[in-house]
Amino acid sequence: MALKLLTLAKLIGGQPIVDIQGAPSNSFLRWANDLIVNITASFNASVQNQTDIATALETAGIAVTTATDALDAVDGQAAVLLQASLTQSFTDPLPALSVDAVPSSAPTSATITITAHTRRYTDGRTVSVNGDTIAGLALGSGFYVYYNDLSQTGGSVTYSTTTNPLTAAQIGGRHCVGYCSTSFPSGVTHQDGVAAPPAGVPVV
Repeated sequence: MALKLLTLAKLIGGQPIVDIQGAPSNSFLRWANDLIVNITASFNASVQNQTDIATALETAGIAVTTATDALDAVDGQAAVLLQASLTQSFTDPLPALSVDAVPSSAPTSATITITAHTRRYTDGRTVSVNGDTIAGLALGSGFYVYYNDLSQTGGSVTYSTTTNPLTAAQIGGRHCVGYCSTSFPSGVTHQDGVAAPPAGVPVV
């Protein structure tokens, strides 16, 4: 694989650039054409050299990775690590939510209160998450509380409820805070919610 060096012709002193009619002279056109041919040949040779190098590396079993490929690989690995840290993350305190029958004298609905808390990820990171309330929930049911935070930065989040545990699963950017039952025993108008314990801690 020989490298082709770029050789450019020089203008010769005393040679006219234009003829008496003001058009490019033959000697100038020959010089310009030679210049274009040499530049084109050098560029094509450079492209071929790159192709030959890539082929040689592949033949030797060496993978050719572009900067974009490398960045994509890093981003993919980071996403996997973020998901792993989210899956078994938990709130501090446990639980970080409770539910009240409203009004307490003759309840017609329920209100869930989420306290400001810390989200603890399994890679050791912690973020502070603001609290909020969710009102107007049906009695005699049960609701999972969750929020979406793909960047895992906490702060002011928007809480949602669902009766389907699959919807609240900690996948992607979804964070589950816990579960509240809106079925109240007679005479009871306030109940603590339930939250999943940290990984490895038995449920008692």
